[in-house]
Amino acid sequence: MLHTPEFMNLMAKNFLENGKLLAEPLKKLASNDGLHAFTQTVVPATNISFALELSLKGLLLLSDEKKVFSHKLKSLFDLLPDELKDEIYIDYGNNAYADDLVSILMVQCNAETYRTQHNPLPTDSKDLIQYTLDKHDDAFVVFRYLFEFGKPTEEHFEERFFNYKLMAKLASSCINVLDKKRKN
Repeated sequence: MLHTPEFMNLMAKNFLENGKLLAEPLKKLASNDGLHAFTQTVVPATNISFALELSLKGLLLLSDEKKVFSHKLKSLFDLLPDELKDEIYIDYGNNAYADDLVSILMVQCNAETYRTQHNPLPTDSKDLIQYTLDKHDDAFVVFRYLFEFGKPTEEHFEERFFNYKLMAKLASSCINVLDKKRKN
């Protein structure tokens, strides 16, 4: 039951909805160039990241891949068959889920550096998904295990940001494709 596409899908949906619910109030924090301490941002970032991870693992199970023990989002996505990736790209391009969420830089850093590195975003769905995976590859590990290793060093969180909109939208698209494939 635990390592089935159905279970992964159900859990991914729950983590995503919870993360989105917790991320919605962060719009109010996005003033001042989105530069904030991460005290209010860690839980939704963790939940949304985990939702994406679970949905990717569910898709991998559907595609007859062996169970993969990784938190690396880009690696998980790269293991998907091209057919599934194409379906995700299409769904992502048509998906308005989480359009009201924001990107927040979680530690103080140079605002100009942030704007230069993260703007403008790619406009093509495929490029935007690759950008999202590149920038958030280890997001679950960073935010979940923050509490396991004691006080994080400044170096660990140097210019760490989380784009709730992009991550939630990608998780939603993966869940949508997983839903569709499970029912077929």
